[in-house]
Amino acid sequence: MTQTANLNASSGARLGEVGISEDAIAVGGSTSRGNQVYVFVKPLSGWHDMFQTARLTASDGVKNDGFGAVGISGSTVVVGAPFANQATGSAYVFVEPKDGWKTTSKFSAKLRGDGVRSGDEFAAFMSLDGEVLVLGAPLGVPALPAPSTCLGSNRSDRAVRRSF
Repeated sequence: MTQTANLNASSGARLGEVGISEDAIAVGGSTSRGNQVYVFVKPLSGWHDMFQTARLTASDGVKNDGFGAVGISGSTVVVGAPFANQATGSAYVFVEPKDGWKTTSKFSAKLRGDGVRSGDEFAAFMSLDGEVLVLGAPLGVPALPAPSTCLGSNRSDRAVRRSF
């Protein structure tokens, strides 16, 4: 395997978790001002050294909410903030505008797990594939012996929400 490009955040953020979908990459990053997600879109000429196409933040986010676990599929990016709300955790859904990714703090939806309590760190881990989103709460629901997981679908006829 050969390196094709260096992808960098213009803010100088330390980049972390990565999600890849078709011709877009979403990467969580942290700076002294808080956490952000950077979206890189493959140029028509192919991947090359570049800075982000867009930067995503949560309009209601706070510095130490852990915003940065990412999942991307098609035109949807989901970002976890596991330390939000006393580590109850939340996930933010961003949908690509018709004219392409732009820097924004406006999210399309905010997700919270059913039965999740303070300290569960909901949305610390995730996977997004097409219309199926799996969000993990690694510290679990205290009444259960194992960490909890929430499954969901963005199609109303197949919506599934379940905490284990």
